[in-house]
Amino acid sequence: MRLINSESLKLKEFADGILPPYSILSHLWGDEADECCFQDFAHGEEHSKDIESKPGYAKIVNFCRVSRENGFYWAWADTVYINKSDYDELNTAINSMFAWYERSEVCYA
Repeated sequence: MRLINSESLKLKEFADGILPPYSILSHLWGDEADECCFQDFAHGEEHSKDIESKPGYAKIVNFCRVSRENGFYWAWADTVYINKSDYDELNTAINSMFAWYERSEVCYA
């Protein structure tokens, strides 16, 4: 499972059995062009400055801020943390979604 550090906005891969406490975001998707995706965050600080103009970027930044303010340094949201261009990963993610929500400490909607 991939989580984002709520301070640095860098993604990190965790084994399912070794997950830190994390928050999760339940949200309405905007237009695909407005949402951030895995590729936008996959390279850490090297992400394109173009994503900062997307409405979905502000949503992720605010989600991470709220998470951090509530003591969660790891966070998850489907638009960013699933590589939708990888069919196997997407299929696994769809089948794992319920468990990921269930294991989260808090869900922000």
